[in-house]
Amino acid sequence: MDEPTTILPVFLAKPVPSWPCPHIDLAKEMEDIYSALAVVAAQHAPYCTFLKGGMLFKDARTLDNDLPAQVRTMKPDGLLVFNTTSGVSSLIDATVGWGDEFGIPVILFSQPYSGHDWQIYSRLKNVGVAFDVLATSDFTEIASRVNLVRAVKALRREKLLVVRPPSSAKGGWGEQAKRKLGIDVEITDYKRLLERYEQQDEQSVKAIANNWIQKAERVVEPSEAEIQRSARLYLACKDVMREAKATAITIDCLGGFARNDLPAYPCLGFAQLNDEGAMGVCEADVKTAIAEILVKDLAGRPGFVSDPLFDTSKDLLIHAHCVSATRLDGPGGPASPYAIRSHMEDDKGASLQVRMEVGREVTMLNFLDASLDQMLCSTGTVVDVPDSERGCRTKVATRVKNCRHMLENWEGGLHRVIVYGDLVEDLRNLGKLLHFGIKREDEPGP
Repeated sequence: MDEPTTILPVFLAKPVPSWPCPHIDLAKEMEDIYSALAVVAAQHAPYCTFLKGGMLFKDARTLDNDLPAQVRTMKPDGLLVFNTTSGVSSLIDATVGWGDEFGIPVILFSQPYSGHDWQIYSRLKNVGVAFDVLATSDFTEIASRVNLVRAVKALRREKLLVVRPPSSAKGGWGEQAKRKLGIDVEITDYKRLLERYEQQDEQSVKAIANNWIQKAERVVEPSEAEIQRSARLYLACKDVMREAKATAITIDCLGGFARNDLPAYPCLGFAQLNDEGAMGVCEADVKTAIAEILVKDLAGRPGFVSDPLFDTSKDLLIHAHCVSATRLDGPGGPASPYAIRSHMEDDKGASLQVRMEVGREVTMLNFLDASLDQMLCSTGTVVDVPDSERGCRTKVATRVKNCRHMLENWEGGLHRVIVYGDLVEDLRNLGKLLHFGIKREDEPGP
């Protein structure tokens, strides 16, 4: 998302201050806070803007009259609340209520010696509002919450196109994804995709296929014609996504190819979409696609959907699949080396064998079930990228803690999303705004 995330500061105070001191200069307090926010904004320019004109509210009547007007006029993506004195719990309540009314998150920044109204968070965290609190003297921590507000905004602009036979369509996903995360889900069959496949320009198809071939370290099984079929399907995916105003696509690819519903596997095209900052996800797996969209909007980089397997003798969790982005640090990052291979399970079509970076920390995640109420997650370190004919083409071995515990307590289906970096805390905090919990798969429960 190129446009900045806009945050409206809101200042709250008692009519007659006592704590932190009875003679506090509230105008100077606001000026100092805006100076600190300017430093944060400069460090994260141009992606973060703190709107000028944030008001000081001392009573609920003024807040209820003036804050909604400010929000309607300025259209911020989130509210950043400062309790400049104690005794403003009712004003925080009202501000959170207006945030909920306008559908924007509210973050309370409670500095030490500003008051004790941080206590309100424990009451509000379970009532279904998008609210979080920072109780710290470090203003740079605000940037992490601005990123969460940005992610919430980005998710509300996402649309997932699910391509699969009509008989396999299941209800509930669209409503839950929209209600919980703001993601639209549209289910369609193969007809439009196949029509667009036949309409592609031969010159464009060959140019894309040649680019993939030239950048590959090697091409093993697929013929040039097979790779061109993959390029044609990639362009068809782009067309149907544009027509549906979709930002992501997932296709029943294994079944579709086996039934001859698809003329090629979408693996190469999905890798290209993921490198571009869009999203292509395997096997019409809606739950996993939603998780990958979420992590892309949170971290700014694609995930790798995997079929995990264990080697407990070495504390390894190995991830394998035939689709992977090459730009795993995001569209502006470097491309990992890759080979063009056949799809492993039937030795047909074309897919990628990507060599991920050894030594990188990764997060593994997925939603537990269709409710989207709980996110399963864990962390590990990449220690090897096995080059073996056994298992899906792209493989990455990660060293994890409590490997046996993970094996014995596996739940939530097979697929997981792997992404560079330790995102557990960010996921936990995003869950506060989107109302899902975190369960660590690599830590025994109580």
